[in-house]
Amino acid sequence: DALMLLDQRTPNVSGGNRGDGGGGGQAGAGGPGGRGGSSYSYSTTHRRNGKSHTHWHRNPGGCDGSEGQSGRGGTSGPSGNRGPDGEFVVKIANVGEFHDLYDVSISVERLQSAAGWGRATEPHAVMRCYASATNPSLMPTPLTQPLVYDVHGEWVQCAPEHGVTLPLGLVGSATLEPVQFQVAPGSPPYVGAPLVERTLLHHRVTAPRIQKTFACAAKTATEFVVQYPVEMSSAAHALTVSRGDEAPFAIRVHNLSSKPIGGSAGRALSVSIHCAFQAAWQSGDGAALSDVQSAIICPSDVVLRGDGSCEYHAKR
Repeated sequence: DALMLLDQRTPNVSGGNRGDGGGGGQAGAGGPGGRGGSSYSYSTTHRRNGKSHTHWHRNPGGCDGSEGQSGRGGTSGPSGNRGPDGEFVVKIANVGEFHDLYDVSISVERLQSAAGWGRATEPHAVMRCYASATNPSLMPTPLTQPLVYDVHGEWVQCAPEHGVTLPLGLVGSATLEPVQFQVAPGSPPYVGAPLVERTLLHHRVTAPRIQKTFACAAKTATEFVVQYPVEMSSAAHALTVSRGDEAPFAIRVHNLSSKPIGGSAGRALSVSIHCAFQAAWQSGDGAALSDVQSAIICPSDVVLRGDGSCEYHAKR
């Protein structure tokens, strides 16, 4: 719990990369040229015809020498060696030493209606999520502190008492008891486009004592569709009918669940049929009647035949 409370995960203990060798030194500059020699004077004497003659001479100084060439640059130093890998060890008294920390992921097998209606996830339905938990580490989960698995989501209502506990000291995988949740209330059945709401079931594993959750388990999300298990088509019927005549009409019922609907062996199905009638009375010679009151159809004018499982609503 202490490591989880501090959000401690297995650190990277790889050795550092080797450093590059240092670059070679710059070449030294050439030495300055030597100084030219100094100028000097001298005299020479010789005799001619019994007389001495002296001559004075002078040599100019030499020019300074040119600078020497620069030396060669030094060679780069060799690269260093890669640092040795470190070691991360957690020691648990009377249990052992471990090089990584326990974690928990969730794998979902299936979602199923608690009433046995398969994946028919209609509003208010009680559902069960069948899943397994996996700890990829050799370090077991806490031996005395239970971890709790539950679910949540936009259309999901999961009471705290419906969370299930993971086995103590889990290493590897284990099949969990199903988590029970209820699909949130939705719009009642109505005429028009059917309710088809795609949503996500999010999974959560919590350490209750410190109220920390496992990020690995939270990565799992299961898509399911909120919809009623029965869809009905619009009624197919005759466009006109004469007074006193019988006019059949038909509707198509699509069962989306995995169990039968209707009859003594299936789920009871109450069908409400809402009808609106428009009178178009004509006189014997084909002329339309102008007396509006004589062109009224009352609900009692229409008799719906059936087995009593359908509820009939008529409008004028």
